Order: sequence, then structure tokens, then C-alpha cells
Amino acid sequence: MLPAVAGFVSGPILLVLAGVAVAAPTILSPQTIKTVFGNGTPFQSLTPSGTGFTFVLKPDGTASRTPKGSTAAVTGKWHVDAKGYCSKWGNNNENCFTVKQDGTRYTVLDSSGKAVATWVPAAAPAAPAAAATPAKPK
Repeated sequence: MLPAVAGFVSGPILLVLAGVAVAAPTILSPQTIKTVFGNGTPFQSLTPSGTGFTFVLKPDGTASRTPKGSTAAVTGKWHVDAKGYCSKWGNNNENCFTVKQDGTRYTVLDSSGKAVATWVPAAAPAAPAAAATPAKPK
């Protein structure tokens, strides 16, 4: 039997069950969306049907999305609003989305709350490996 909830903390609810901490999913603020995804660094997007894209959301509000395996990018515009992020691709209408973080996953939800994509931010650059000291011959 699982023990009762041990406690709550301010901000995202943190449940402590059977000694394992579980953070509740959080809706990203507009500023966090800008910081994590709107910095001009390419990131991966995967639709529920499995279609992959490389997205680039630049700080100046321009954007591109390139289908996986292609070099033909579609250009557009993006911005944040009070609830999340909005984008307009080519001549299509603008659509706005909420971005929810659950652990290392970022789920993009449309206005009805339906998941339309999973975003994977670019990994932080790895720290340079320490130079190996060659062993002295014996």
C-alpha cells in the first residue's frame, strides 16, 4: 500500500510517494519558452503520428521548420502570448499553443488541449574532455 502524500511545496506540486518524488507537469511561461526554445538553436519536434521536424525559433520572431530527411525549410513567424506560443507558417493562419513540461518532455497542446507535438530542446554543449596524459613507457 502506498503511503499518504507526505507533503506539498509551493510552485509545482511535488508528491512524495513510496520515497519517490514526482513533480507535477508544469505549463511553461512565455519567458521560459523564449529561453528554452526561442533562442535560435535548432530543436526537434515530433508529431503524434511520428512526423519529425527540426524547428528554429529566432529571438527576432522569425522561424523555420524542416521536415526530417529534407533540406526544404518552411519559414514563418512566432511570438509568445499570455498562454504560451503562437506561430504562423507560410500563408496559413496563426495558431497558438500551450507548452507543458513533464520531466524532460515538452508537450505542445493546441487550444482544445490536444497534444500536437513533443519538443526536444537542443542538448547543452558537452564539457570538453580532459586531455589524457600519455602513460610513460616502462
